[in-house]
Amino acid sequence: MKLNKVLADPLLEKKNLLPKFAHTLKFNHWSPTSLSLGDGPFIFRYLVLTQDERRLLPSNAQMKAGIATNNAVQLALATELWKFNSAKKLAPTKHTPITKDAALQKAMEEFKEYRPADDKDSTKAMHYVETIPSTVKQVFLALEKLTGVHVSSPVVICEKHLSVSDNRILIPLVGRTDLEFHAFLGDKSSSVSPGSFLVELKTTWDRFGKLKKDGNYTLLRARLPSSPSETHLCQCAFYSAFYNYEIPIRLIYACSDDYEIFDSSNCKGLTKEGLKEHYNKLIAVARRRERMIARYENMDRESIIQNIVADTDPNFSHPYFWNIGSDFQKRAFDLWNLE
Repeated sequence: MKLNKVLADPLLEKKNLLPKFAHTLKFNHWSPTSLSLGDGPFIFRYLVLTQDERRLLPSNAQMKAGIATNNAVQLALATELWKFNSAKKLAPTKHTPITKDAALQKAMEEFKEYRPADDKDSTKAMHYVETIPSTVKQVFLALEKLTGVHVSSPVVICEKHLSVSDNRILIPLVGRTDLEFHAFLGDKSSSVSPGSFLVELKTTWDRFGKLKKDGNYTLLRARLPSSPSETHLCQCAFYSAFYNYEIPIRLIYACSDDYEIFDSSNCKGLTKEGLKEHYNKLIAVARRRERMIARYENMDRESIIQNIVADTDPNFSHPYFWNIGSDFQKRAFDLWNLE
C-alpha cells in the first residue's frame, strides 16, 4: 500500500511518524539518488555528513552543465515552478515562460559563475560554454517531437516535490520531477488527465582524457546510451509509482549534436511492468538499509554510525562514488580505519 502526497516541505513533514533511529540520525527521507549509491557512500553522505556539509561536497563541470541545460528548458516552458518561498518552504509558484534565448542566457550566466575544481575541470567548463547552447537545442528538438512544433501545453510543472509512503518501509521516498506536461487533476490526486506525460531529462557531455605534450587534453566526444541506465530507470519508476503507473514516462538523453527518447515502445524498463519492477528495487534497498540501521536504534548517533560502518564494505575502489574531494575522502578513510 502506498500513500502518495505532493509535499509542501519534504524535509519537515511526517517527522513525528518516523522511527526512533531516523530522529537520532536526523534522516527523514529516502530518495532515488540516495538509494542508487552503494552502502558506504550512502552512510558517509547521508548519515555522517550534515546537510550543510553535503552542500560543500565538490561539484564538477559536467554536473553544472547539466543543471544549466535543465534550467534553460524549465525557464522557457514552466507554467508552475516549485521552489523555496520567503518562509523557506518548498511550494509551487506560478511562472510565466520566457523566450528560449532569454532562458538560455540566464542559465549561461549562472553556469559561468561556477569555479572549476582544477585545470582539467576548467578546460571542461570552458568547452561546455560552447556546447550547452547546442545541447539545449537538442532537448527542445526532442520535446518538439513529443509535443508538437510549438512545445506548448496547458500546464508544464517543473521541480514538483513528491512523496511516496510505502507500507513496506518506515521512511518515505521523496523526489522531484523535471517536467510534467498537461494538467493533473488536483495536487492530492494520483490520477492524471488524458494526454499527460512526464519527462526525465539526462544530458551527456564531452569528456577530456590524458594531458598531451602540447598541454591540451584529449577530447572524448559524448555518446548517447543505447539503453537507459538502471539508476535512471529507478528514478523514473519512483515518479510513475507516485501516479500509480497511470502517467507515461519519457526519458530523454541529449548531447550537443543528438538526442534519444526512450519510452514504453522501445524500453522494457519504461513499461508499466518494468517500472513496477524498478520501483520494487528501490524499496528493497530501503528495506535492507532500514533493517541494518534499526539493529542499533537504541544507541546514540555516534554508536549507530560506528556499528553500521563496521558492518559495511565502503567500496573505495568505485570509479566515481568517492569523488568527494581529498578532505572528505580522508575523513571517510579515517572512519573506516583504512588510513
